[in-house]
Amino acid sequence: MSLYIPTADQQFTKLKAFRQAAYGCLGNACDAQFELTDAVMVTPAANSYVELSLAPVFRRSWCSAYEAMEDGRPDREALLRLYTAHLPTTPRPILAGDHTAWPRLSARTLRERTIEHQPTKVPGNKPITVGHGFSTLAYIPEQAGSWALPLLHERITPAETPIEKGVSQLRREINLIVNGVSYQVAVKPTESLLQVIRDRLGLTGTKNGCNVGECGACTVLVDGVPIRSCLMLAMTARDKQITTIEGLAEGEKLHPIQQAFVEHGALQCGFCTPGMIMSANALLNKNPNPTVDEIKEVIAGNLCRCTGYTKIVEAIEAVVQSGNLRGGKEE
Repeated sequence: MSLYIPTADQQFTKLKAFRQAAYGCLGNACDAQFELTDAVMVTPAANSYVELSLAPVFRRSWCSAYEAMEDGRPDREALLRLYTAHLPTTPRPILAGDHTAWPRLSARTLRERTIEHQPTKVPGNKPITVGHGFSTLAYIPEQAGSWALPLLHERITPAETPIEKGVSQLRREINLIVNGVSYQVAVKPTESLLQVIRDRLGLTGTKNGCNVGECGACTVLVDGVPIRSCLMLAMTARDKQITTIEGLAEGEKLHPIQQAFVEHGALQCGFCTPGMIMSANALLNKNPNPTVDEIKEVIAGNLCRCTGYTKIVEAIEAVVQSGNLRGGKEE
C-alpha cells in the first residue's frame, strides 16, 4: 500500500481553512487577537505584551495588545471542538495536564487569591505563593518532542483543587443524538465514539473488533455516512445524527435488511453483522438499486471470517429485488 503524502499546496490550503475557522471563534477584538496569537508563535521569548507588540506580524500600536486581551471573548468550547477535530486518532493521542501558579503577592485587592503550591520554585525562590492557579490541558504531538499544543487553559477557583479542575477539563459535556434520542454525556477529549456508544449509552450492538478502523465491526451512520466509530472522537460527533444497529428496527419488527440477513443465512457468529448491515443500509439509502459489484465494493471494508460473503451479498440483493426498501425505509 502506497503512503499518501499531501503536497505543500494541500497542506497550505488545509492550514488556511483551519486558521479561518479559528478566526471565527475569537469574538470581539478578533483581528487584534489573531495578530497577537501570531506574535506569540513567532516570538521565542517575551517578558511583556509590549515585546509581543513589536513582532512584525502585530501590525498595531502596542496598547492594542492589552485591548485584545481585555476585550477579547474567544469561544473556548468552539476552539476546543476545532482542535480535537484535527487530532489524529492513531496512535491514541497523548494529553498532559499542568498546574501553574501565578504569583500575585502585592495584589491585595485581587479577588479570590489563594495559596498556590508549585512543584518548581516560583519567583521568590519558594514553592508556595499567593495568587491564582491555572490548569492547562495540552496535546503532546510527539512522544520524544519538546513542545505541546494547549487545548484548554482555565483558572482554578477557590472551590476547586488542581486535580478536580484537571478532571473536569478531561471530561466535557456534549450532546449526542443517537437513534433520534438526545443524550448529554461527559466525555474525555480522547474518547472515541465507539467507547461512548457502548460504555456510556449501553448500545452494545456496535462491536469493538480491531479498534484501529480495519474490520468495520464498529460501523455506524453519522449524518447518513458510514463511519468507523473507533476512529471518530466522540467530541467531533457533537449534535450530529448518529444511527446504530439498534436504531434500524421498529420495536419487534426487523428492518428489511436485518430480515433478509436472517432469511438468507447471512450471519453465523454475528460479530460482523451490525457493521455489515449499517454499511448496506448506507448504500441503499444513497442508491436503492445498486449492482452486485457496488454491493461488494461497499462491504469490502467489513471483514467476515465465517460466511465467505456470498450469503451477505445475496441478502442485500434480495432486499433490492424485493422493492421493500426505498431510500433506506420500508414502504
